[in-house]
Amino acid sequence: MDTEFDPSEDEVGAQWCAELRMGISEAKMLYNCIRIYSSMLVETDENTEEIEYMNGLKNKFFAIITEYNLQKQFPDTKFDF
Repeated sequence: MDTEFDPSEDEVGAQWCAELRMGISEAKMLYNCIRIYSSMLVETDENTEEIEYMNGLKNKFFAIITEYNLQKQFPDTKFDF
């Protein structure tokens, strides 16, 4: 590794990925943190992208929690989400 890593936006996005596994209680806690944080954000020109991202993330976690609750309530039903 004699060469210095010089990341550009396109290269980093294509090469790097992260995954996170968590239980439902952790997912609920993270959803609550995201919900509270996103409600504190004030929309300005600088953070419009961040607000949109946080709202999208909040919706994804809401969907995860809702799917878990439905599967727990109706364990024999096959849901096709």
